[in-house]
Amino acid sequence: MNFFLAIVAFAIVYSFSGIPRDMHKIKVIDISQDSPALTAGLIVGDIIKKADGINLTKVDDFIKYVDTKKGKKVVIETESRKLTITPRENPPEGQGPLGVVITNTEIYYPPLYLRPFYGIYYGFKDGFFWGKNIVTGLWGLILGLSKGQVPHDVSGPVGIFAVTSEAAKVGILALINFVGILSVNLAILNVLPFPALDGGRLLFIGIESVIGRKVLPKIESTIHSIGMVILLLLLLAITIRDIQRLILAGGIENFINTIGK
Repeated sequence: MNFFLAIVAFAIVYSFSGIPRDMHKIKVIDISQDSPALTAGLIVGDIIKKADGINLTKVDDFIKYVDTKKGKKVVIETESRKLTITPRENPPEGQGPLGVVITNTEIYYPPLYLRPFYGIYYGFKDGFFWGKNIVTGLWGLILGLSKGQVPHDVSGPVGIFAVTSEAAKVGILALINFVGILSVNLAILNVLPFPALDGGRLLFIGIESVIGRKVLPKIESTIHSIGMVILLLLLLAITIRDIQRLILAGGIENFINTIGK
């Protein structure tokens, strides 16, 4: 049900915010001030088709080509004109040689009657995408713990409240999207084979199917109780650390910036 809720949340977001898709074109969406691109006359909305006569339709290919031409003139062809630009050898921090932001992605708005179906399809894709990331993160966490490394990118109820508050400020769709991510997280955590979690109960079912008889209820109950105590103590420790970080950060916004550092 956690995973199902995530699919619904992602589907709602896509139904209202549109579907991102590859337009197989390189579009300029931003240009930095005092950049070679601005000086040469490139404008936001331009579609880049060629560089030195080479057909380019992918952002990565364009970036790689421009990197090989730093300090040299490049003839950029858009849909309407040709421009000569010299990529910078040492661009300012946060900018590229040309000083442009480009994308292959456009937002597609299907007919209203089709949006729920598109939303569900992409909702499933997002659900599995986040699920894969969370499983990878958990595996990294387990490996770190096995090496005696204390995890720094784990947060509890305080962190969840902080991120939820910030997402709510952005808008309802951002909040719904975060609910979806959180639901995928809960779905995966719940199926972990740890006592007191759903996965722990599934583990006992598996054990009973192997040994051919039921585990004594008293033993199972005791193990689940121990697991619950461990989880509560872990939750308490994470909450105390989150409160300390929140106080030291001096506010929710700065606290969020510390998460994952």
